Amino acid sequence: MRARCTLGKEKGTEGCGWLPLTSVLLSLLLGSQTGRAQQGPPLPLARLVVVRDSLGRLLAADHRPDTLRVVRLNTLAFALRTNDAPQAQRLAQQALALAHHLGFERGLMEAHFNVGYNYRARNQYDSAIYHSQQALAGAIRTRNHYTQTRAYYNLARSYTEQGNYAAALGPSLDGLALAHAIGNARAELLHLV
Repeated sequence: MRARCTLGKEKGTEGCGWLPLTSVLLSLLLGSQTGRAQQGPPLPLARLVVVRDSLGRLLAADHRPDTLRVVRLNTLAFALRTNDAPQAQRLAQQALALAHHLGFERGLMEAHFNVGYNYRARNQYDSAIYHSQQALAGAIRTRNHYTQTRAYYNLARSYTEQGNYAAALGPSLDGLALAHAIGNARAELLHLV
């Protein structure tokens, strides 16, 4: 058994032997962009297969209920969001439950975003709005401006897809202003569409 080190102050945050492999998987998931764990268009199929298989093996081999498992569940849920939505929703729900149990705020935020995204994709707008609001609240608490813009976008899309344009305007403008303030051109573009 390899030694583990503590990486953070949050309950259940431990492990360092996984860092190189996780970095490789995230670089495959994100391509040339680094530092943001969930963004961009759906993965090309070849990269999706590598990420899916690698994270699937890691999740199957390591059942410890820790924050690393939450990160892996969230990452895989996001990667599968367009190619295997039912599995993505199951993984996001698992991440949500485990993050809640561990008190892992960042994991909760990402899980709520993933769950909300999947509900919106299935036209279940009340649930999509609830989880997007939870993701937004978590992003504000953790000062994660990027996920904050994503949550605003998901809220605006949920309202727009329901035909509630007045309700969509607030999160859309808030997300646009924040994306502009943090210099995220991609997020700005999403809020303009």
